[in-house]
Amino acid sequence: MVGVDEQGPFRNKNGFLSQNVLAACSFDLKFHYVLAGWEGSATDSRVLNSALTRRNNLKVPEGFIAPYNGVRYPTNEIPGIYAQDARELFNQRHSILRNVTDRIFAVLKERFPILMSVPPYPLQTQVKLVVAACAIHNFIRNEKRDDWLFKMYEQDIEPPVEESMPQVEVEPVAMIPFETQSSEFVFAEGQLEAASQLRDAIATEMWSDHVRSLSIM
Repeated sequence: MVGVDEQGPFRNKNGFLSQNVLAACSFDLKFHYVLAGWEGSATDSRVLNSALTRRNNLKVPEGFIAPYNGVRYPTNEIPGIYAQDARELFNQRHSILRNVTDRIFAVLKERFPILMSVPPYPLQTQVKLVVAACAIHNFIRNEKRDDWLFKMYEQDIEPPVEESMPQVEVEPVAMIPFETQSSEFVFAEGQLEAASQLRDAIATEMWSDHVRSLSIM
């Protein structure tokens, strides 16, 4: 529970109390990193910075490439709705990979509805509830891959027709205060340049292939 005088930071943009949870997952619907406990009003960048700079930090594998910031794109490759350039196509394909995040959180919330409530437990207990739920999720995934909930969400969840790619994937859950990190994770200029060049190369190659496929149709 959160005292009345402490509720402000936990009130999210929708007006209710929540905690932010950052998670990294794989395509086989397993959690590999979970950071729970940030206030509902915390920005995505602040939560991500905490995950990257804390002692048990998030290990981002070499080769991770973010989508183009602020580039709008059609999310579904259907007749009459196409990406207009290489950057839109890159973000469109990137969003398809993101679907696994939607599916794993859908399974988690369906199996553990307590995560969507405000249980009368101390704040740190609520943080542990999130982590424990993710651990149990992984155990079930390992031991019973044909579980009915996994079957229910084995198909991709359809996103809206068009959207802008967000900076970070952060899920709101229940509520909790955590330590505030004063340090900031900073990428070396060379890393940013190399990642940008690789992304442009991938986007250009995908666009060329996309244009060729359209000419054959």
